[in-house]
Amino acid sequence: MIKLVFQYVQGCLFRMKELLRGNIVLASKVVGLSRIRLGTNVYISGNSRIVSETNGGIVVGNNCKIGTMTIVEDRGGSITIGDNTAINSFCVLYGHGGLRIGKNVLIATHVLLIPANHNFSDPNRLIREQGE
Repeated sequence: MIKLVFQYVQGCLFRMKELLRGNIVLASKVVGLSRIRLGTNVYISGNSRIVSETNGGIVVGNNCKIGTMTIVEDRGGSITIGDNTAINSFCVLYGHGGLRIGKNVLIATHVLLIPANHNFSDPNRLIREQGE
């Protein structure tokens, strides 16, 4: 319970700091604040999640928009989103394997970006039995 309260307070302080910088962060969950860097004029819609786990990092450039219900999780890897990029609602972006989105990119609604793959070298075994 104390951990949840602490995370909530940290999230509020993060949102206030970013508001002073000209950013609007309405995300319902923001975790790993020390590993998340936002440019200026960034808008993160409500009910989205921005999560940076151990050894990862998330960088969002200037003038970016992240839509409602979008999930951005580095999953131990990294995510870089270039300037002037818009990620529409209901997208999922994972960073394990490293995800780099360039400048001036428009990503449609319901897009799933996972920069990783499974081993599938043995055609006689199920993919789920071959590891990652």
